[in-house]
Amino acid sequence: MSVKEFLSISGITKTYGVVKALSSVTFSVRKGEIHTILGENGAGKSTLVKIIKGRKNRTPARSPWTARQ
Repeated sequence: MSVKEFLSISGITKTYGVVKALSSVTFSVRKGEIHTILGENGAGKSTLVKIIKGRKNRTPARSPWTARQ
């Protein structure tokens, strides 16, 4: 994570049995930026947000993010 990054997400994958809801999602947000997550129904938007918030575990389970204040 660079000094200017506020949040960095790297390699988020989530599976439900044989269904892959998320596959290697990676992005970063710099302080002051605004981002949105867009996609069709069932695209994994809510799953990604729940993983970032810590309400759901990624596959394999481990800490999904790093953040700076």
